[in-house]
Amino acid sequence: MLAEIAKKYYLEKGANCSEAVVKAANEAYGLGLDEQALKLVSGFGGGCGCGDLCGAIAGALSVLSVLSVGPNGAHGTEGFGPLCGDLVKQCKQQLGSTDCAEIKPKFASPETRCIRTVEIAAETLEAYLKEHGKLA
Repeated sequence: MLAEIAKKYYLEKGANCSEAVVKAANEAYGLGLDEQALKLVSGFGGGCGCGDLCGAIAGALSVLSVLSVGPNGAHGTEGFGPLCGDLVKQCKQQLGSTDCAEIKPKFASPETRCIRTVEIAAETLEAYLKEHGKLA
């Protein structure tokens, strides 16, 4: 489900890879993020604009953060660091890397850009959230 919604944002609504994952999760899971909050992930697209960390993975981590971090922040949320690390490992396993510059040649096409990467990141995130009891 999440991948289909992310696909809509990416292909039809002009969202970048990170925005597509977060906007899809906001819609699917009722996160309550407003437009200003959604802008926080915009800079992660295109591997943070330079081919580094994949924006779709950064978006997935952002969603995990919204659903996991308690009132005392990341440092005050027991187990949060390993939870993030495990999600990144799972994304890396699915995509072969965490770097946009390495992922893009494998999955991108001129016609649909990085949609396959967005779908894989969204699918991995959704399975991860279910596995860790983050979805109702």
